[in-house]
Amino acid sequence: MKFRFIVFLFLFPLFNISKAQENLIPCELNGKFGFADKSGNVIITPQFDEVTPFSENLAAVVQDYKNYKWSFIDRAGKIVIPAKYDYAEPFSNERALVSIDGKCNYINKDGKIMYLDWFEEANSYDSLIAKVKFRHKYGYINLNGSFDIKAKYESIGDFSEGLAEVNFKNKWGFINRKGDMVIEPKYDFVFGFKNGVCIFQVGGKYGLINHSGKEIIPATYDEPLETFDGLIVKDFDGKKGYLDTLNNIAIPAQFEDAGNFNEGLARVKTNNKWGYINKKGKLVIPAQFDFIDEFNEGLAIVLINGKGGFVDEKGEVVIMPQYFDLKSFSSGLAAFASNGKWGYINKEGEKVIEPKFEEAGEFVGNYAKVKPFKYYGYINKQGKYIVQPEYDEVSKFVNGYCRIKQNGKYGFVNSSGAIIAKPQFDDALNFQNGFARVKIDGKFTYIDRTGKIITDQRFTDAKDFSEGLAAVKINGRWGYIDASGNMVIKPDYFNADAFTKGKALVVIDVQGSIETVKYINRLNKQTD
Repeated sequence: MKFRFIVFLFLFPLFNISKAQENLIPCELNGKFGFADKSGNVIITPQFDEVTPFSENLAAVVQDYKNYKWSFIDRAGKIVIPAKYDYAEPFSNERALVSIDGKCNYINKDGKIMYLDWFEEANSYDSLIAKVKFRHKYGYINLNGSFDIKAKYESIGDFSEGLAEVNFKNKWGFINRKGDMVIEPKYDFVFGFKNGVCIFQVGGKYGLINHSGKEIIPATYDEPLETFDGLIVKDFDGKKGYLDTLNNIAIPAQFEDAGNFNEGLARVKTNNKWGYINKKGKLVIPAQFDFIDEFNEGLAIVLINGKGGFVDEKGEVVIMPQYFDLKSFSSGLAAFASNGKWGYINKEGEKVIEPKFEEAGEFVGNYAKVKPFKYYGYINKQGKYIVQPEYDEVSKFVNGYCRIKQNGKYGFVNSSGAIIAKPQFDDALNFQNGFARVKIDGKFTYIDRTGKIITDQRFTDAKDFSEGLAAVKINGRWGYIDASGNMVIKPDYFNADAFTKGKALVVIDVQGSIETVKYINRLNKQTD
């Protein structure tokens, strides 16, 4: 019996999870989720349609998409907080964010609502405070549910380097954790602080400010300034050098060409040869190469006399230049070409997969896209086919599924290589939240993780499932279907967004370019 481990990225805030809790990892089997330990032993049988990671010994789960409600289970798989929430996030600081009928609050581990006030929007706690929207304004509450930072802003960002961006009267500034306005709201837009500086925009031009609000680089640039390791590449009358974040010249203009810093080094060109400098401008790897690439996984491609190899960050050649074509290391392997065929080497330069492919992509995790002759497939790090090379196109794996194309039709395989939907659709989009949009005879419908079409209805337009519902367009108007394909919110709207934390934005009227909108909950009731 094969199952796959699930890695959650950007779905939920990052939490401090103990080593014991880390031993339970979400896994999938036949379209259902459960939990396994690091050795691959199934601890909680896959039975859920949706899960969050364990945090503070509890995990949020949806038992069945057809009855989309969140509950919480313990490490034995026992439901300890019943299924009644439209949305839920993992526990943090002994609290979990939940949503009911488009309103947000927090529960304790007994499942009790913690605060008297319900919020229009809310985030999980981070460093003892949580961002919320209350009476149409944003602020931050503490662990008692009281406002540490009063809800008075049109928008508010996350804290970074001790400051959070706020929008007040359509201008952006910054507050500290006490709620003091430390940088007055006077900017058209700001990007948040990183490495001591923040990109700001005024009148269509960009500059940099520091923590005190001092404009260290005035708003004179047409594009946002990007800093890499605190330095910015700049052209000085045909020569390139580097500025620091105080707008001082950190490395004088002396190079014919120069790249951004990456892993502490930057590639530069001088006397028509390439080398690497450190942040002090010292040429630590001599300019001796015809071409060099940026460092990736501690190694960089170098080219001498038309042949490529790799150097490490000390400038030592670890893989001799011998290949006419070469790609950067990814997941520990690099693709190389020999006699017109592609294979893979490891960081010791050993051939681990012989050159036998016409095309070879970079490894993403354990899989790489290859084309041995006419068709595409996927191999693992042992060079064995996970997806047989039978397809005109194969996409990247997204949420554990790969879209395939054969004879002009689309289908899907899972990460074990099993075909869950043979190529039969005119078009197909990636799986999101348990379902994929597919096109048949010019109209949309949906399939589930087993490849089953969930409804006989066809739609002129459709959006991804979110929180158990999907916006669909039929007869010129938008409504929502559930996981069974039932129209649970009638198509009365000019447009409709995805549900987020129990509510969705819909367009109720259009006059020329003016749209009238409102928020609805899952019961199609207006909410804030």
